[in-house]
Amino acid sequence: MAADLVPDISRRWREEALAGDLRLLSREVPPGVGIAYAGDAASVAGALYVLEGSRLGSKVLLRHLETCLPGLPSQFLSHGMDRPLWQSFVGWLNSEKWTPEDLAVMRGSAASVFRAYLSACDDGD
Repeated sequence: MAADLVPDISRRWREEALAGDLRLLSREVPPGVGIAYAGDAASVAGALYVLEGSRLGSKVLLRHLETCLPGLPSQFLSHGMDRPLWQSFVGWLNSEKWTPEDLAVMRGSAASVFRAYLSACDDGD
């Protein structure tokens, strides 16, 4: 599986943290949304670029939540904060030899994940 090429891949998954936060908020996990994901290394890199990049803003969001809404569930935002997951992901990206075609696949995969986020957030509430 191409995702296994990424360092610490098993430590990166956050679905349980997100599901836990949603449970504490008495919310259902939204239905899955399809993304353009071929399962190759370039697709994995594009999708994980979005997912891992979201860790960069987590510290800022957590500080804001702790100040303005103390006690709000934050498992998803705090997941992996004790590990250099973004740095190791970027190190992996930079160590690979990507072709121009790979970069196009990465962009498409990343854009698909962003569209999936937007679709999942549009629940009509």
